[in-house]
Formats: sequence, structure tokens, C-alpha cells
Amino acid sequence: MNTYNPDENKLSTAFNGKMLSCPLKKSWLSFQLVDEFGEGIPYTGLEYTLKDSADQVYVGLLDSQGFAKVYDCHQGPVILTLNIEYKGGEIRYEELLDRKHYPLPITELQVRAEKTQFFHKDGFRTEHNPANKNDGNFIQVEVRDLVKNGAHLPPVVDRHYPPKKALLDAVAQLSPGQDASDLYGVGLMPKETLKKTF
Repeated sequence: MNTYNPDENKLSTAFNGKMLSCPLKKSWLSFQLVDEFGEGIPYTGLEYTLKDSADQVYVGLLDSQGFAKVYDCHQGPVILTLNIEYKGGEIRYEELLDRKHYPLPITELQVRAEKTQFFHKDGFRTEHNPANKNDGNFIQVEVRDLVKNGAHLPPVVDRHYPPKKALLDAVAQLSPGQDASDLYGVGLMPKETLKKTF
């Protein structure tokens, strides 16, 4: 009589702690953070976080042009945040972080953004950013859109290309137990990799 012996190599591979590849993770996403002059240099090296509707988190650093590309995302919307706390170096920001009453949650993004210039001196948002390729994927964001705590930041200024709140709502609906009011960040849609088979 033969007894069934499962292939131990297959079982050990499946349970060895390595992440298995999901067949639905065939999307990719790229984005670039730029100032009002279309320059990404001020945001070089910032750490970003992407969270998809399957609750997968992707962390990385923006390159020398403020650009990042992430492969093997789940299909559907993702949420981009840049909520890394300021690591120090400038006394005026450290004092705000460490003050006794109402310390401010200063982020690296806030410090970098404060060092950029407005295109218009009055702070009115420009409609014609050099980074806008007129492909429908240009979004004008404020620091408060990308960080968790924004009560200490200036109010949102009218903009021509605001983020789509519907994408945050979609992530909340697709994520079990997720409340849309707890989400913050900017919703983005990955592109799907098309594979042809003959």
C-alpha cells in the first residue's frame, strides 16, 4: 500500500517566510513631486509610502528629480503619503518640534516645501506648471494633502488640478474595516502591465 507523501520541497518553499507572488500584482505606478517651476530637486531623497486597497505598503525614496516608480502593485487605487517626521538640523524647526506647549508635527516634506518659491508672488497657484504634460495625470497638492497632521499648516489654496478624493474613498471601500475618515494622502491609479500571449 502506498502512502501519500507531499513534496516537502514544495511545502518548505511555500512556508519559508518569503512573500509569494500574487497573480493580481501586475500593475505599476510612477509619480514625481515637483515645485511650481516643475523642479523635483527640492524633494530628492524624501521617503514616500504607498498603500493599496489590499493593505500592502510600499516604501521608497524619491530620486534626484523627485521621481519614483513602483512595480508589482495590486490593481486599483493606491494612497501616497510623505509623512516622515523632520529629522532635525535647523534650530527653528527643532524648537517647534520640541516646545513644551503644542509641539508641532513638522515633516521633512514641510521643511523642503517651505524652501521652494511660489511661481506667483501672491501664492496663487499657477495653471501652467512645466511638469503638466496635459495627459490628465497632473495633480496640484499641498503639504497638508500628503501628511497626517496638517492643523498647523496654511489652508488649502484654490487650485486648478486638485487631488481626487474619490480615490481615497475607493481604497476605504475596498479595504475591509477601513474608515475613509482615517485615511490621508493623495489617491493615485496604477497602470496595468499588458501581457500578450500567442
